[in-house]
Amino acid sequence: MIINGQAAKPHRLVRVGDEIEIHRPLGRKQLITVLGLADSHIPRADARLLYEDRTPKPTQEEIEIRRLERLYRAAATPPTRPDRDMRRTLRRLKRGE
Repeated sequence: MIINGQAAKPHRLVRVGDEIEIHRPLGRKQLITVLGLADSHIPRADARLLYEDRTPKPTQEEIEIRRLERLYRAAATPPTRPDRDMRRTLRRLKRGE
């Protein structure tokens, strides 16, 4: 994360007007300008009013790369453990019933 051109740690205090650059996967950078601060926790909808997202829209190529990455991750996840009915069916098949 970079605040006003300088590297920053998560606990760094921000002020109104600060420009934040957040590094995302696949080399994307999210650019945010702080418009206001809250003293306590507020709902997400209200929090969105406290910053301006100046990130450029992704290109069609980036959208396609993200889609392919999601498909790859979904296919690479290990299968889930069989439930009770499936385990019983597998046992029957092994016994030859």
